[in-house]
Amino acid sequence: MNQPEKNSFMSNTASKRRLALWLFKNIARLAPAEFRKNYSSQMARDFALQIRDMRAAKLFRYTVFALKDLIYTLIAEHKDTLCTYMKGNATMQKYQNSLFTVFGSYIAFITLGLFFNGSLDDSAYVAQKTGPTFLGLRLLWGSASEIVYNLIGALALLALAAALIGGAPAALYAWRHKPEIRRQFLYPIIGFAMVIFAPAVVIHVWHSATGVTVAKYFAAHVVYFVWFAVWAFFSAKGVITAIRSADTPAAKLLFARWPALVVTASMVLMTIAVFIYGIMLQTTAQQFRSFAVANNLTMGSWLLFVLGMAVASGIALLAYFRGNSALSKNFTSAA
Repeated sequence: MNQPEKNSFMSNTASKRRLALWLFKNIARLAPAEFRKNYSSQMARDFALQIRDMRAAKLFRYTVFALKDLIYTLIAEHKDTLCTYMKGNATMQKYQNSLFTVFGSYIAFITLGLFFNGSLDDSAYVAQKTGPTFLGLRLLWGSASEIVYNLIGALALLALAAALIGGAPAALYAWRHKPEIRRQFLYPIIGFAMVIFAPAVVIHVWHSATGVTVAKYFAAHVVYFVWFAVWAFFSAKGVITAIRSADTPAAKLLFARWPALVVTASMVLMTIAVFIYGIMLQTTAQQFRSFAVANNLTMGSWLLFVLGMAVASGIALLAYFRGNSALSKNFTSAA
């Protein structure tokens, strides 16, 4: 290599070093304020020292490795800074309460949803399921009302999955680190047994002794709804109390941010779908047009279901956005 070519090569390599150092410095400026003040300058000097005599090929590989490591470090620092900043302060309490409100609203919503679905049993509303099913959903689409009905079921499964994914880390932490509050997790187990087995025994004895009439059947539905709602309340209260008492780390609560959004959005969409489903039934089911609140779905009971779902969805939506808004403002302050 003659002298002009050598000078050109060295100049090109030096330009690449300057570009690499410029990228490193500007990405390092994205660090949290405290970390940036204490470490960013020293990290940039160390990087400049490392690449000072590197040739172009090695410079590229090392720069990619260093920038990847820097980005991972910045993500971890932002997470730690936010969690430290928020731990125990008013904003974290507000965000935590918003999650619990979304969870409580979801429990109320699925209680209504289960009884809404139950009101369709043994009636003219659900078409004969002749096609294959998966998790209770028809795989062969039929009429428009069937599509809406299946959409409600799909959204219900999505919301359930999001609730379990979002709440599992906090619940597991509470279980492992606070043995004394594990009894709170017994409420959902006891509640499940009470709403499944106890009413079945009582109703069997009652029917055997006195027979079944329409009035008694409707009264049994009302009593069972109240019974179910009471145990749903205590089950939700038990889980919330356990997580709150365990002083759950902010990181595990922050993990629930996006699953909570999925739950809230699913509730809103299910409410709209139930409303549309009822509108469709006005033209396809004669018995629906009654305003009576009966065992099977009527316009009267449908309106009550839609109203209850709308209230639960509205509370969850308001709570989520209040908590998320406070979280976003404080994340900016912490950074």
